Amino acid sequence: MSFPRPGTWRPWRSKVMWAILIASIALVRSGYPALRGQNAPVRNAIRAFNRRWVNPLVLQIAGHHPWPVARLEHRGRHSQMLRATPVLAVPLLEGFLIPMPYGQDVDWAKNLIHSGEGVLQYQGVRYQIGFPRTLARAAARHELPGLTRVLAGPFGIRSFMRVDILPTPSVRVPHPA
Repeated sequence: MSFPRPGTWRPWRSKVMWAILIASIALVRSGYPALRGQNAPVRNAIRAFNRRWVNPLVLQIAGHHPWPVARLEHRGRHSQMLRATPVLAVPLLEGFLIPMPYGQDVDWAKNLIHSGEGVLQYQGVRYQIGFPRTLARAAARHELPGLTRVLAGPFGIRSFMRVDILPTPSVRVPHPA
């Protein structure tokens, strides 16, 4: 199922999409102590829910303008298959900063560090990215915009992935049909 063009989708799809988005935000908000590492089973349940239900829906719109969610494409460490993960990306002068609310032990982060490069689609533009490295919140603090800096603490985001834009031509991609 592809994400329909704006103005052409049925009202029930819009309501379902908003309901899932609000439910996932409420789930994360109610379980944010779990994201801080205080309750690993709850944190893992939230991760599993997002991976199974939220991520496939969000990937349909991730990386397109005006959505703040980017589409990160990376290769699997063992399978070498192309994977895609929705992430929040904070644009910087020479790259991006990606919050890691579930910590550094997530597949997309391991895959990106292992391969050393990937593709980040943000606001309708595809960027070849490389040199991934994890930063503690204190080290990334000076690069974070105000709202992200404020929200990182209460949501227990302790680390960020910093990636650089590689010097290759970026390609503008159309909104999915």
